[in-house]
Amino acid sequence: IMTVSEYIVMFQEEYSVSDMGIPSKGKDLKEVIDFLKKNDYKYVYTNCSIQARIMFESKSEIIASSDRFIPMVYSHPDKEAAVKNAKKFAYVIYTKDPMFSLLSSRLLKASVKYSFCKIGGFTVMYNLSRPARPGEILRYTSSRTRL
Repeated sequence: IMTVSEYIVMFQEEYSVSDMGIPSKGKDLKEVIDFLKKNDYKYVYTNCSIQARIMFESKSEIIASSDRFIPMVYSHPDKEAAVKNAKKFAYVIYTKDPMFSLLSSRLLKASVKYSFCKIGGFTVMYNLSRPARPGEILRYTSSRTRL
């Protein structure tokens, strides 16, 4: 298990902002929000850097949780609880974030089917065949996984 600071250092050493495909002007995030609204998704799991942006940009029409994503930041416990209790939710991940590969493989391992849509530097994973929350999907780590 690595600490938050170790993860951030490792992440910064391996990936630059341009590597991540992080949009600088928010156009891609607006398209993600539009996609979520169009498909009636009001709750998402994401990392903490996207969490704040998606709630701000959507004027809290979309509630985001960073539960089990590193670094784990619980700055909005009421929002975290709302997503945890939601019957319908999606995942929003930076496509080039290592967490995307991990999450994809864990959903596959848990036999969870899903649809996905790539929008700029983001991938939206939605239409899950069953509720598969990060607490279930991301809890399994092999001895070779450093998360």
